Amino acid sequence: MSEKTERYGSVVIERGVYTLGYTQTNEAGEVVTQREPMWRAEPTGGSVVVYPVSPEDREQLKPADIFSIWDCASVAEAALDALGLKLNLPDLADIWAKASDDGVDLCDYCAYQGEHCENCYIKLKMMEVM
Repeated sequence: MSEKTERYGSVVIERGVYTLGYTQTNEAGEVVTQREPMWRAEPTGGSVVVYPVSPEDREQLKPADIFSIWDCASVAEAALDALGLKLNLPDLADIWAKASDDGVDLCDYCAYQGEHCENCYIKLKMMEVM
């Protein structure tokens, strides 16, 4: 958790569908078509948003952070950070690196067997270290 992070008392975690907005202009630079980004809560959606709300009236207090449904560790980290708490997981990147130094490839034990590697929490943490 960073020193500058605001702390809140209530956080919403919601699954849904996020549609990017866009603006289309003509050759003269005039806006022809414009669509605002849109969020729709849906239990089968591919995205998750995390945002703090007022405990009194449940009003959203700041813009939401948006994540892929595959990035659950970052969802948890964002929600806990907003509450002023720390995700207390061991340093998995360090464990991964040391296992690799010993000739062990932890990917061999992954339930996804090579799928969704771009969202692997450990690989993301390894990239932060590099």
